[in-house]
Amino acid sequence: MKLSLSRLTLALAAVVASFLTLGASQVSAHSPNKAAAATPAVELVPRGEKTALLLVFHGSPAPSWSKFTGKMVDRVRALNEKSPVFAVVEGAQMEFSKAPNDIASAYKRIEEKGCDAVVAVPVFVYPTSHVQFDVTSILGIYASAEMRAALAEEGIQVVRSKIPTVATPTLSSGALLKNFVVAEARSISKSPKNERLLVIAHGDEGYAGLVDSLNEDALKAAAELGFDRVDAAFCGIGQTFAKNVKPIVEANDRDGKKTLIVAIYVASSAENFVARLQKGENGAKNSLEGLNYECSKGALGDFEETAPWIFELGREASLF
Repeated sequence: MKLSLSRLTLALAAVVASFLTLGASQVSAHSPNKAAAATPAVELVPRGEKTALLLVFHGSPAPSWSKFTGKMVDRVRALNEKSPVFAVVEGAQMEFSKAPNDIASAYKRIEEKGCDAVVAVPVFVYPTSHVQFDVTSILGIYASAEMRAALAEEGIQVVRSKIPTVATPTLSSGALLKNFVVAEARSISKSPKNERLLVIAHGDEGYAGLVDSLNEDALKAAAELGFDRVDAAFCGIGQTFAKNVKPIVEANDRDGKKTLIVAIYVASSAENFVARLQKGENGAKNSLEGLNYECSKGALGDFEETAPWIFELGREASLF
């Protein structure tokens, strides 16, 4: 069995290691962040008497996106009703959204309900440029002339609030991606020795090494299921599918192996993702017709562990 992974540069590995060390002051036994410092740096106390939890999504002009993310918010609200931590649970879209679904509007609702702190969970798979720059700029906790100009050009309102805000890690924190990939692979695998697993994700060329490192545990765990080979490929929202994904499926087919495709996307399963690309403008170019493959049917946002993971990320952050 072969495990195909891109190399992570030593410099980036050092940065990631440093980041994880700084973020591990003290955590609960059930925390998504399993790393814990030997000596707590600070005593954990509630951030505010009325803390709001804000789920921040990428956003899309498609009505189906808002419907999907609305259901995710409802699941987290239900968890909060069972074990109350937050005074308010809200959801908002980073872009392709106007009031009342944008982030600034969510803050107004939070203020109206008398909250004194906000925990923002970026419901993105990886901590790449959208999370590092776009979301933090809109939240008002990062500022640069370039970002302000870009947001103004897109008509995105920056939050102006006296309520203190803390942002959590993304969904790649902890074991969620590993558990999801393994569950999806198992759901469609019938004969691992005759199958090769292909995990596709949005990725980000500027953060390729970091994303590879965050996927590493998931791919290693999937490889332990006994597949002939495990590969990973970035394909954005489909722009590089023909270049990065299709050749792997074709090579596997030539070797007499079936390709199992699992997609790490918040709102799209591999089945829906691949079907959409083959029906679109570049359908012929993206077509896998005649090749031996099968796609998993679950989206990360629907995975049974995702809503509890989001809730726990928020709960942990509410104590710092």
